[in-house]
Amino acid sequence: MKNISFTIFLILNLLTTCQDASAPPPTPVIPEVITPRFTDRQDRGDVENTELTEASGLAVSHSNPDLIWAHNDSGDEARLFLLGKDGGDWGTFRLEGTTNRDWEDIALVKPAGADTAYIYLADIGNNQNNYDTLYIYRFPEPDLSQLSAPAQAVVPANRIERFAFRYPGQIYDAETLLVVGNSIYILTKTLLSTLIYYAPLPPTTGTVVTLQEVSTLALTFVVGGDVWESTGDILLKTYDRVYLWEPGSVSSSPGMLYELPAIRLPYTPEPQGESIAWEPDGSGYYTLSEKPGNEPPRLFFYQRN
Repeated sequence: MKNISFTIFLILNLLTTCQDASAPPPTPVIPEVITPRFTDRQDRGDVENTELTEASGLAVSHSNPDLIWAHNDSGDEARLFLLGKDGGDWGTFRLEGTTNRDWEDIALVKPAGADTAYIYLADIGNNQNNYDTLYIYRFPEPDLSQLSAPAQAVVPANRIERFAFRYPGQIYDAETLLVVGNSIYILTKTLLSTLIYYAPLPPTTGTVVTLQEVSTLALTFVVGGDVWESTGDILLKTYDRVYLWEPGSVSSSPGMLYELPAIRLPYTPEPQGESIAWEPDGSGYYTLSEKPGNEPPRLFFYQRN
């Protein structure tokens, strides 16, 4: 796990443009050609729960890999939804003592040597630039092995940790959280490029940790992402594209700082599609959009060839 974590840290720094003003300008290498490593989308079904209307995050369960966690963004109750891989309703889990100010992403990570995976919930949205402080909630994933649908459950407040962060200067809107080992990365949702900020976990309880800017990514409007724990492969999603970065495609040579070894993957744009998640075995990735008008949101899967 340490080697994978180090490799991902390297990727997040090497798939960037350099911050040194004396360096030559970066070479744009965002690929335009789609690499057919994955199939076109497979329609897995309508989302049955009619209250999941503004999906903003997606993560496949470790406790029961046949189920998927999802959440709405700002304005909803502090709750997570459980979906079957056909979009079926498996219940709702309310998070006691928390507020959905603007939840924008979710990650599920099982630390090395741990028996339980942890859910990380990112309250990092800031559309109007009203908030100086970002919050990430962390708690053990509930045991879903004996779940009967549709469940109505509560995650008690004493199981939930809240970590507070701030940017070192200007404040940003952000919709993407990547968790690698004991580190978090927040990617801003910006017009000209994407800033990548880093912080170690866990910070000291009760403090507000200042994030560190580690790099700039030559990509705009990143709205979601996920890390495949087994290999460190990174998915990033914009509104109309999906990109993949693989550890084996990145060199540690300083000369590679100006290259972006991204692979463009198949993706059919969805109405306000902001959610993406790996299948835990790496066999494909899921996407989910917000509710398009009077039609229910639909769950899609892109299978590895």
